[in-house]
Amino acid sequence: MAPLVNTRGPLFVHPKGIVKRTHFYALSMYANLLQPQVAVSVLNSDRLNGTLVSMMDAIATIDKSGKKWSIALINRHPSRSIDCTVKIGSIVIDGTYKAVVLSGDSPNSYNDIEHPERVIPKEIELIFKKGIVNLTPHSLTIVHVLTEQGKECVA
Repeated sequence: MAPLVNTRGPLFVHPKGIVKRTHFYALSMYANLLQPQVAVSVLNSDRLNGTLVSMMDAIATIDKSGKKWSIALINRHPSRSIDCTVKIGSIVIDGTYKAVVLSGDSPNSYNDIEHPERVIPKEIELIFKKGIVNLTPHSLTIVHVLTEQGKECVA
């Protein structure tokens, strides 16, 4: 990624410190919260406002044991939360799971010198009901799920 600092990079250095920009946190979440292996996944999504762009995106990752999953879910819609169904094989995810979400108060939110923590990751508990979870508008959410054995993930 070039340039890495200032201009459009993930870090903005100024005389009083450093501002971690929004994409710093997205890159950090992907690097530190996902598992080492990418799982086979299937994604079905509506299109965003009549475009060819999917309203949501997802990637499922799994550890070497095949039991620990980290699933990244992106809601691209600028103002609407969306319901997303997540299954791991035939397992319908149900219950409360630890997650980290990155989202601002608007799609135009960003971190700057005056507001260095306007958009930062937040640890939450994400509730799935019969596989369905509601995703915050314009957000990246990474949820952690434990299963008995490795299976194909459908998001």
